[in-house]
Amino acid sequence: MMRDLFYTSLALVPWTGGLIVGLLLLRRWAGRHISPHFFHLAFLVLALRLAFPVDVSLPAAPVQVEMPAAITVAADAETAQPVPRTAQPQQKTEQQAVSLDLSAVWGLLPYVWALGAVCTLGLRLGAYGVYTARLRSRRVPAEDSLQAMARAEAGRPVRVYRAEELFSPMAAGLVRPAVYLPGCQPDQTLPYVMAHEIRHLKRGDLWFKFLLMIACGMQWFNPLVWLMARAANRNLELACDAQVLRNRSTAYRQAYGMAILETLRRGRGALALAAGFSGAPGTMKERVTAMFDKTKKKTFVPVLAALCIAVAAASALVSCSAREAASSQSTASTSVAQSTSQPQSASQAESASASAPDSTASSAGSTPVLTAEETGWVWPVGGEYTLSRSFAESSHRGVDIAADEGTPIYAPAAGVVTAAKNEVGQRDQEWSMGLYVQLDHGSGMTSLYSHCSSVTVEEGDTVAAGQVIGYVGSTGNSTGNHVHIEMEKDGVLQDPMAYLQASAPQQKEQATLEPTA
Repeated sequence: MMRDLFYTSLALVPWTGGLIVGLLLLRRWAGRHISPHFFHLAFLVLALRLAFPVDVSLPAAPVQVEMPAAITVAADAETAQPVPRTAQPQQKTEQQAVSLDLSAVWGLLPYVWALGAVCTLGLRLGAYGVYTARLRSRRVPAEDSLQAMARAEAGRPVRVYRAEELFSPMAAGLVRPAVYLPGCQPDQTLPYVMAHEIRHLKRGDLWFKFLLMIACGMQWFNPLVWLMARAANRNLELACDAQVLRNRSTAYRQAYGMAILETLRRGRGALALAAGFSGAPGTMKERVTAMFDKTKKKTFVPVLAALCIAVAAASALVSCSAREAASSQSTASTSVAQSTSQPQSASQAESASASAPDSTASSAGSTPVLTAEETGWVWPVGGEYTLSRSFAESSHRGVDIAADEGTPIYAPAAGVVTAAKNEVGQRDQEWSMGLYVQLDHGSGMTSLYSHCSSVTVEEGDTVAAGQVIGYVGSTGNSTGNHVHIEMEKDGVLQDPMAYLQASAPQQKEQATLEPTA
């Protein structure tokens, strides 16, 4: 669950970032001609999507943002050599590759993201809780005249309190909202203060500020979201002022502006989940300019509708997930456990021992040329083959062999089936692999065959070298018929062609197919 939220949060970054930049530029260059209510609703739509990073993409989303499940860095490529299948574990020598598997580092990123989100939200909510607890302990109910004024403005009873320590009037409280007034608030400013704060409560602005806080917590690593929250809070006061001053006279607007200036003269209190009369820092000039601007603002309803459609479409068409190898890694421990509980037969062990090459036969610093007799592996795809993607390509965990749909896939060596998916279900961690088979060949050696059109074996089956285990297809996250093959030795990725090349038939001309897995 946490990992899915992390991947979805990352998938949101590119397209939400573009929309945020567009809105910020539009507000900066044309904000005086556009209604603040347009920006309020636009920021609300984006904040809702960012605050709840749930994967709502289609099962076959056309845009796949793939995250590498593991990154293997060869420290000495010249001396690296694959480890052929043997019956007994082979001792590591100085000539073996020194590889650093960084998959554990990538696996920690969801936890780092979750820790950052918890810390960000915890600190802000904690500060808010401490402040409001202290405020509640020192508040006193306001005079009956102020209670009546608030009721008349809101059309319902509203709690109004006085608090001596406040510098600025504010509305606070998500569950039990109330208006808080400083003990020394001048009487002549009270009608304007009450109109402003009651308007915040009626608009649900406290919940909007809470939504922005959640969005910043989920996207704590994204500076554009923080800039959006800052702009949204500034725009919030403009939208509230616009509603209070709608159809008001110039004299009322002047008195309203003087009330804000009088509040600012005494100081400004800052609270994340409160709507203060004095507003966000640095907004006074913009607010005063807007107060006396009586020109009709554009609402841009078609643009707002297009924004909603863009958010919905991007959410449905863009998906982010780990590469298919993540699933094979998760079953690696199962493979080892099953290989120990189901040991090879004596004939298989004998054959493996006989085919094992002498580890010291090759000179240091060179990669041995393994023959079919030395490796003991057979070619897994019938007929001529096309290597459409190699192991050496960036972050690719195996090789892709293109072939016609329905071409048999053979077990390249004897082993036990440790995983077999024979039907495509709902989107999950293994969805991108399609139909697949994983084999445990013993001695720490495993292999994986994915994107099959069908699978002919079941988990727990024992297979012989050359036995059909499935057929080539294009299931899962794939753009053409092929089989994706991975091999691991003691949990370290190997180049499958080092084991299979010796028994491979003639290769066709390089294909243009680019499978995504």
